[in-house]
This record gives sequence, structure tokens and C-alpha cells, in this order.
Amino acid sequence: MTGMPLRAVAAMMCLAALGNAPALAQSAADAGGAPVCPVPDDLTSGIRAEYADGGTVEIRAAGPGEIAFVETAPEAGPDDPGLSFLSRLGLYDTEVWETTGALAANPDRMLRYDYTEDPAKLPSPVSGESWLGGVTTIWPDGSRGCETAVYVFGRTDRRTIGGCEYVAMPVKASFMQGDDWVAQDFLYFPDLGFAVATGINDNDRAQPFWRALARMTPIAR
Repeated sequence: MTGMPLRAVAAMMCLAALGNAPALAQSAADAGGAPVCPVPDDLTSGIRAEYADGGTVEIRAAGPGEIAFVETAPEAGPDDPGLSFLSRLGLYDTEVWETTGALAANPDRMLRYDYTEDPAKLPSPVSGESWLGGVTTIWPDGSRGCETAVYVFGRTDRRTIGGCEYVAMPVKASFMQGDDWVAQDFLYFPDLGFAVATGINDNDRAQPFWRALARMTPIAR
């Protein structure tokens, strides 16, 4: 699974039990000069995050505090289905679905997540704090699976990514059900209002899988 988008890994673990992506808009990066650094207003038309291995994720505003993601694996071809996510702040996913032609959602390959709190009230990251709660996965047939979730918010610092400087906070989210667990790492950008996945581990892995974030650029309007 090392070539799979990070957010997709945990979802595909579930979707596989039921049994990557469309062309992306051109980036607004200035190829010959200074990098074009994203600002919060760019979420309307979209921000493209690129990993060092060639994977990408398109990020767009989907409502107050809600972020939509479309992830593409490095090796994905034009006919591969994509994976889309609806998320609170890029940290608390509420829906994930596999897309077919023209980004149509496949209802037979869609998962929904219920939290023990209203998603709108789930906490924004604050350095040194954490959130403990429950997450219920709702499968396409209506069956449910419950997990304990723990989010730990790290120390904010400044990072240079692709020639742009950002305020960033590491976040680790762990999901546990019996002896099974998945831990995901994120970088949360408080000035932009979303998080990007950077690592994953689970009880079946010999070591964590990391992906370096190479740059983020606004998508041309």
C-alpha cells in the first residue's frame, strides 16, 4: 500500500472489505520564478498539495469548517477511480467515497463517520491539547463499527515547504478497535484552516509509512 494516498489507506482498508483519479486542474505555480504561495481565499477555487513521490491532493472549501479532498496516488491512471473525502478541518473525516466517471460518487463504495460530538463542535487544534471520543463507521449496507479515537495536537512551529513559509502543527490521530489500531499523522496549517496527511501506521505494519509534502500551490481560477 506504499503508493496509496495517505488518507485513502485507512478508508481502503474498509472499502476493500466490501469487495486513482481524474485529471487535476492546472496549478497556478510560477514555474520560472518565485513560488505562488496559497492563502485562505484560494480554498474557493482550490489548493493543490503535492508529495515528493508524485502523489497529489486537491483541497477545497465545502462549507464552514468543512474541507473537501480528492486524492491521487502517484501511479494512478486516467481510468482509475478516485477517492474523495469530506472532512472537518481536514482532520475529522465525515464521508469518504470512491468516484467513477465525471466524479460521480459510487453509493456502494461510500463510508460515513459519526462522532460522539457534532462535527461542527469537534475541536480546532490547540498546541498541547487533545481530543478523546468515539467514531462510528457506517457501511453502505447500514451496518456499523465503533472505534475509540484520540487526537493529540503538537507544538506549532514555522516550516518552509516548496519555498513558502507556513505556520504548522503536527497532529497524530489514533483509532482503536480491540487489538486493531491505525495511527495517522497530519500537518495542520492554522492560517489556511486545513490539515494534510503525512504518515500512517497500523498494527500490521513493520514500520510507519511517511510521505514528504513537497509544495502547496493555488489552483488557477
